[in-house]
Amino acid sequence: VLTTTSSATRCYSSDVKETFKSKSNTELVRAFVVLRLYGVQTLVNQNQMILATMRRVLGKNLFKKTLKNTFYGHFVAGETEEEVRPVN
Repeated sequence: VLTTTSSATRCYSSDVKETFKSKSNTELVRAFVVLRLYGVQTLVNQNQMILATMRRVLGKNLFKKTLKNTFYGHFVAGETEEEVRPVN
């Protein structure tokens, strides 16, 4: 049983490494932060009001940059076909 567990752990570990090898540490941290923020029910429930306030306070350009580096950047592959195209 220990051998199976050890083998399964090694397999899982290698799968995780393979899955995330194309991601930078910054992208992984962003993913973790976004996931944790989505766990805060108040943020989820009040997202429209929060976004409207951020847009008003930060202005169009800074608001867009902030979103691209957080939630939008995590979930959206890109804005143009070229940005979405896979990198070989």
